[in-house]
Amino acid sequence: MTDTLKQLRDELAETCRKAFRRGLVGGAGGNISARVPGEDRALISATGISLGDIGPETIVLVDLQGKLLDGAPGMRPSKETGFHVCAYRLRAHVGAVVHLHPPHATAFAVRGMELPLVTDGAMLNLKHVPVVGHAPSGSPELHRIVEEGLRKYPEAKAILLERHGMFTMGPNLTVAFNLADLVEDTAKIAILSGLIRS
Repeated sequence: MTDTLKQLRDELAETCRKAFRRGLVGGAGGNISARVPGEDRALISATGISLGDIGPETIVLVDLQGKLLDGAPGMRPSKETGFHVCAYRLRAHVGAVVHLHPPHATAFAVRGMELPLVTDGAMLNLKHVPVVGHAPSGSPELHRIVEEGLRKYPEAKAILLERHGMFTMGPNLTVAFNLADLVEDTAKIAILSGLIRS
C-alpha cells in the first residue's frame, strides 16, 4: 500500500468515527468515501459496520463504477457506493462524499423540505440545500435519483434525501465533513427558532 493510500485510509477512518461521536449518524447507518487523488479510485467505509467502529481495515477500495478492487476478507463496499462514485464521475473537483442521517436535517428530509438557510454562515457556505425524492436505501432507483439531483443542482454542496438523510461533497474529507456538520447545525437552529414566540 502506498503512503498516500495509507494516509487517506487513516483520515477516512477518523472522519467516520468523528461523525459518530458528533451524533450525525446512529447504528450502522451512513457511509463516507474519499477519492484517491489523481485517480479513478475511491476508498469507502464497508457496509454493515457502525461508523463509530470503522478503522483502516474496514475501508475498501473501489473503482468509479463501484467495483470492489481491494479490501480485507469479508469486507464489502457500502450499499450506497453507487451515488458516491456518481458524484466523483460528475464532479471532478469532489474529493470526498459524506452521507449521514443527522436527526434535525433528516427531519426536514422526512417532510420533503429544502433546508432553510437561517444563518449567515449557512447562506454563505451552503447557498442552497435541495431535497431529492425517495427510494429504498442502496437501490439502483435511489442512485438514479441522486444522479438526477447532482445534474439538476450543479452548484449544491449538500443534498437532502427524502425520508433518508443527507450527503455533502467537498474537495477533501475535512471540507465535506464540516459541511455535513453545518447542515445539521443549521437544521437544529431552524427548528429551535421556529419554537420561539415573540
